[in-house]
Amino acid sequence: AVAGAAYYAHDEISLAFQGPAPPNPRVQKSKLVHPGRQGRMNGRRVEILAAKGEEVWADRMRSLGRMHMHRHEYAEFFVIYSSLIARHPEHAEDTNILAWSLLRSPNPWYQHPFLAKKLAEEALAPDPKPRHLDTLAEAYFQNGDAARAVELEQQALAGDPPPVVDDLEFFCNQ
Repeated sequence: AVAGAAYYAHDEISLAFQGPAPPNPRVQKSKLVHPGRQGRMNGRRVEILAAKGEEVWADRMRSLGRMHMHRHEYAEFFVIYSSLIARHPEHAEDTNILAWSLLRSPNPWYQHPFLAKKLAEEALAPDPKPRHLDTLAEAYFQNGDAARAVELEQQALAGDPPPVVDDLEFFCNQ
């Protein structure tokens, strides 16, 4: 019930970000154009509230979060993944996904490099995977520490498997 209540508390999202929210007509238009998708999302919300067991709840929340990210509804995505992390801080992948989204969101309103760096460090501590190092490297870069970003990206590229995105050349040339 708490996750459901938080999900609809969109005004609370504005507390985490600075500045005015830019208009996003795409979200409004998308809701009107795709009523079938909206129905599937509402069905997913009902499934979440009826979930039996934490892992089922978490999987359904991740699924709903991905749906919102696909629709460019970043506030909803942020609330969902924040709820996941609050209930399951041991799931480093969820923390890393939220950090990456705060670094690479196409909507500047939801870019937050400082918070992303904090989350990326939390994700790396229990689970030092190359993709987590890559996220932390991006966070350092966006927070103005290119030298540390290069160091972390080199570590990430040396890992197995290496991250999908190789930002080393970009970091070095800035």
